[in-house]
Amino acid sequence: MKKLKHLLILLLGFSIGGLFAEGAYLGYGLGLQFNLGDLGSTITKDGLDNRYGTQKIIVPENTIDVLQRSGLVSRETKSAMSGLMINIFYERDLTDFFYRIEGAYTRKIIGGRTKAQLAGYTFIDQAWDFYSIVIPLYLGIKANVSETASIYGALGINYFRGGWSLHGTNDGATLCTISPE
Repeated sequence: MKKLKHLLILLLGFSIGGLFAEGAYLGYGLGLQFNLGDLGSTITKDGLDNRYGTQKIIVPENTIDVLQRSGLVSRETKSAMSGLMINIFYERDLTDFFYRIEGAYTRKIIGGRTKAQLAGYTFIDQAWDFYSIVIPLYLGIKANVSETASIYGALGINYFRGGWSLHGTNDGATLCTISPE
């Protein structure tokens, strides 16, 4: 409940949207990003085979769900990762040109957790994490079409840092004993 309260305070603060001065803009935002790193299908239905093909390195949640429905396994699954994105930008209009620099930070807040037990023995306990930092810089042309409207076109470069990580345990031999393929 305390996290929800903090999230609501953040949302109210970010609802203002930004600041505007003649020819310059400072903006910020807060958003949700789903299926971080496009790993949702790997976590929930595909998994990942090891190089020798004898067992899965990452056991998908749908396999664990089938074993849980059979009554053999208890499980805790949290599905694909979703994250919170914080964004800030500065944009400056010049006579016929403009530039914009932006920074966006994304961090996993929910999902990406799989745990399975057989008779109290935890044979799968894996947790995913994700973060990204993106800093794009744009330089472009501004064409005025009326006194209050303009058309913008730009080229840019991006700095990116981030990625995903996985940690935990996976006793694939237990899974192969329970459910041979």
